[in-house]
Amino acid sequence: MYYVLRENKDDEYIISSCYSAYDMIDIPITVPTPFYFTFIPECLDTYEKDYEPNYVLKVVFDIFSFSDMKEFYSRMDDKYYHIDETNQTITVNGYDCKHNTEVKDCMMFDYKNRTISGINKDGDLEIIIQPKKILLFPFRKWSIFSNYISNSALFRPP
Repeated sequence: MYYVLRENKDDEYIISSCYSAYDMIDIPITVPTPFYFTFIPECLDTYEKDYEPNYVLKVVFDIFSFSDMKEFYSRMDDKYYHIDETNQTITVNGYDCKHNTEVKDCMMFDYKNRTISGINKDGDLEIIIQPKKILLFPFRKWSIFSNYISNSALFRPP
């Protein structure tokens, strides 16, 4: 088990276990990671609304590089992860907390495409988070919406 010491917004120091939570068909799964996120749709929506668009992806892919992630996982037994150098993916086993069992290839961090995938009810990996596009609307002054968008040209898709 690895731990991380971090400072929060209130200048307090917190020690956390290095894992993230994933909810696979209402079964809590823990996945070793050098950061902590809850990869549950409701929580991912909160990160997007309370922090910023693509917040999770920025942390996972910008703060922790592919090299950083390889170094983190290399400290573990290689039966718990698989690194594909060519495709720049890291697939990690998880732990089913409800049934006390290992879940093979539970999550994949795809550094080439900046996506995070998790296993679904059929045992297949499906993308659970990917970059959200911020749209630029090229309205002109004569546009019916010009007063509405005059302060900002950046909008998130619904």
